[in-house]
Amino acid sequence: MKKRNKLKSKKKKPEKRFNAGSLSLAVILVSAFLFVGGYLTFVVYPENIKEMNHFAEIPWMTFDQFKTVGLNQDSLIQGNLSDNKVVGKNALVAYVVQRWDVTYDDEEDAYEGRWETISSNWPKLTVTIPRGKVRTGSGVPSRLMGSMHEYVTVRKQGPSAEYNDELLPHGSERIRGVKNRDLVTVVGEKFADDGIKAEYFYYGSRESFLKALKLNAGIMRIFGIVLFVVGLILGKVMFFRKE
Repeated sequence: MKKRNKLKSKKKKPEKRFNAGSLSLAVILVSAFLFVGGYLTFVVYPENIKEMNHFAEIPWMTFDQFKTVGLNQDSLIQGNLSDNKVVGKNALVAYVVQRWDVTYDDEEDAYEGRWETISSNWPKLTVTIPRGKVRTGSGVPSRLMGSMHEYVTVRKQGPSAEYNDELLPHGSERIRGVKNRDLVTVVGEKFADDGIKAEYFYYGSRESFLKALKLNAGIMRIFGIVLFVVGLILGKVMFFRKE
């Protein structure tokens, strides 16, 4: 009687999930999500809140109070633009011109747009506050905020991206600016007895300005947390998944 040879089954070696290139890419991707998310959540957000609280502690000043502030000290004024020369169409006394730049996002598989400033005319402005007037330095402030007067010229052709719930073609332009009598809030360093160098220029009241800062900080925090959590999930899926 012939003996049957027993066939020994060979165990297959587990396949490597990553080669050197894909492993490096995975590490970079996860690290990017964790770093950016952590930076926004634990660095940018606290700094924004600290800045907002600092501005909230600065009182709404009359002109007499403004004069007592030392030079190069942070100041905050709320008042109406007045006695300023009209420098553009539609009675604007200061404005920026921006172009709508549309690009294709491969990851989102969609077109995205953003405004890029191409020119400006932002002279010194006079702001009337209780018991006096304060002038701002010339030049576009670092942060323009609020719903200023806006005039959009729509280009008829080209790739489009959504803006204000409508599709706006690439190359369209808008003018954003302010007029006399507009209520504004200005934050910056005092450079003269009646002068403030505008760092923040907000179209609206001091109260609305502080609310806008708080809202922006909150959005930044949520975005950071989402990125950080996505990074943790990706790391767990990529590196700690059971075979």
